[in-house]
Amino acid sequence: MLEGMIRQVNQNIQKRFKIGRPNFLRVAKVQNYGKLKNRFLGKLNKLQSQYALKDSDRLGMYHESFWKEYVFNAGKQFKVNIKPDQFVKLVNRWAYFDKSYKIPQIRKDFKGNPEFNKWVLDTDKKNHIKMFKQNIKPFEILFFQVGVEILKNIQGFLAVSPDKATQKIRQDVISAMKELQKADNLSKLQKLKIQIEKLEAIGGLNAIVPSEGLVFKYKGNLYKFTGAFAPINQILGSLKF
Repeated sequence: MLEGMIRQVNQNIQKRFKIGRPNFLRVAKVQNYGKLKNRFLGKLNKLQSQYALKDSDRLGMYHESFWKEYVFNAGKQFKVNIKPDQFVKLVNRWAYFDKSYKIPQIRKDFKGNPEFNKWVLDTDKKNHIKMFKQNIKPFEILFFQVGVEILKNIQGFLAVSPDKATQKIRQDVISAMKELQKADNLSKLQKLKIQIEKLEAIGGLNAIVPSEGLVFKYKGNLYKFTGAFAPINQILGSLKF
């Protein structure tokens, strides 16, 4: 409606840009839909079964379950009786960065087991944000892989010439990777290691399409698949900032 009103007053064509309605993309029927669906659901079910998660569990439960197993195994290893409330507070401290369980109190609670106390302090020094990213990474890659398959099958991109736009992005990525391999950029390359691994895992340069992603509505909620955009954006942006 807004687009129509703008067009009626001849303001839809600006000096540099054209104002138009949202671009509704066309998704062709996937020939091997059943095979792809089973493959992606199989990967999801494998991750879900690792910690016996339910369909109603949130993604954070996977990360929390990792820490529950981590703390539980340490308790068995050091033969320490971790009370239920202590167990929950240790898990929350490392899984959700909840620092309300203070180190002095931890030392006091486990003063009878110096080896476990040391294990707790050593664990507390680990990079928990990095561990979180590592735990969530399999889900990220899975979502990216689904997004890539959807975006590769879409028609109606805003790009005037989708094939040329795709080739341009691919060439930009290749140029960026060559630039990052120079001696003075090796530290940036190391920081982008995870993004490069993600791009490789979802198909590398073949996963690139001329679109950031696809927004869709499912059961009243809005969702978005971005495919290869996120890792590519990180790689290309690394040389600009």
